[in-house]
Amino acid sequence: MLKDVYNVELVDRSFGSCGYNAAKKPRLDSSKTLLDNMGHLIPIYVLSDASKNRLFNGIIRRVNILFSIYGFYRKCLKIKDSIVFMQYPFLQLSPYGRFFLLKHLKSNGNKIIYLVHDLDSVRYNKLKMLHVEQKELLLADICIVHSFPMLIHLNQLGISVKHSVILKFFDYRLQYSFPKQRDLRDIKLVFAGNLEKSHFLRQLDRVDWDKNVYLFLYGSWSDNVVINDRIFYKGKFSPNNIEEVEGNWGLVWDGESINTCVGLYGNYLKINAPFKMSMYLAANLPVIVWGKSAMAEYVKLYNIGICIDSLNEIPNKIMSLTDMQINEIKHNVKCISEKIRCGGMLSEALAESIYILNHD
Repeated sequence: MLKDVYNVELVDRSFGSCGYNAAKKPRLDSSKTLLDNMGHLIPIYVLSDASKNRLFNGIIRRVNILFSIYGFYRKCLKIKDSIVFMQYPFLQLSPYGRFFLLKHLKSNGNKIIYLVHDLDSVRYNKLKMLHVEQKELLLADICIVHSFPMLIHLNQLGISVKHSVILKFFDYRLQYSFPKQRDLRDIKLVFAGNLEKSHFLRQLDRVDWDKNVYLFLYGSWSDNVVINDRIFYKGKFSPNNIEEVEGNWGLVWDGESINTCVGLYGNYLKINAPFKMSMYLAANLPVIVWGKSAMAEYVKLYNIGICIDSLNEIPNKIMSLTDMQINEIKHNVKCISEKIRCGGMLSEALAESIYILNHD
């Protein structure tokens, strides 16, 4: 029986504040869930970049990282016969530093659980990252991956981990709820995220929607955005304050086309669990996902939205839902929303992982 659970994580001094960028929130939420359940945090603290002098910032940051890593390694030396939870990719440490840490932890009889956030070799088509990912992920005893397609893809890349657990989709921790029920036949779509990389937005004026379909865009302004009498740019919001987000359906779409999800970002949806989907669900919004995405399986399994092959299909898909189907979707979304706002998805994956390790 392994005696304890540790969360090994890099923590920026500004990490508790997400600002208007949701990139930090998945890791921060995951750390909170682990600590709520069973863990001890062993952080590498890094100063936030407060100075406008880039050279000064660079020097101070590197000195701070060196001292933090020294203290961090000293703490890790004491971890023995325990479970170590790490979020992948493990930021800031060099590949050599990460590999050294992992080998040391393993030599002390520890078992390693990786929560995989992203696979950069796939996401950005960086083949040079593949060798690094293979070395690091193969040292894990358990990888918590987004989806079954992601697990298959890892196996195809030669990364066959000893055990794996499927997360399904990420939590989105919030301290408040969304009691209101929406009229789902009032087709007001939400798309939130990186508008700059969402090239399909340039084609929205070609989508075959009637005059009763509206789209609200949230994120930093981009020239990709097409504004007209049915498409509105609504600005940015803090990822911890989503109660003012307007709309009735959350759109999960990426790539370069309105007819299918293609390109690097579009293809990544085939294995990825986009964090925007968790945000929509946390806000009590049913989701609209690409039918060939990894998330389509879970949208159907939990009945929390609809699957489409093209953005043109949205109005007909929604209007063809019966009253009973709409009420079921509302009920299921409410249940999932409550679960992910308190860290329920990762809690289940952690419990399954620890059970496997203690009975291996």
